[in-house]
Amino acid sequence: MDCLGSFLGSFLAEAGRGICRSTYTRAIYTIRFKSNIKALNNALSGLIDVQTKVEKDLKTLETKGKSLHGPLRTWLRDVKEIVSEANSILEGRVSCALFSTYFLWKEDLY
Repeated sequence: MDCLGSFLGSFLAEAGRGICRSTYTRAIYTIRFKSNIKALNNALSGLIDVQTKVEKDLKTLETKGKSLHGPLRTWLRDVKEIVSEANSILEGRVSCALFSTYFLWKEDLY
């Protein structure tokens, strides 16, 4: 009986450690994910601010008759592509995060 109790105790301890390790790992990934999303949002916001300023400066140059259209238009096109790609990443990742957070929460209930 002592042998069975000892075996059962060590088995439960290992199972508990595995569950705790898994939950800890998921929590760390969730925290890092949220941090990365926040950093992407901040960088995207800064890029959009610069894009707005460049568009305004381009209009000012057009009224003065100066031409930097080529490089600025190319840069603005590239920025629009980057912003579009970043927004689609944010939409996809945030929905995945909400989905996985729901299941993480649901697992804790049972």
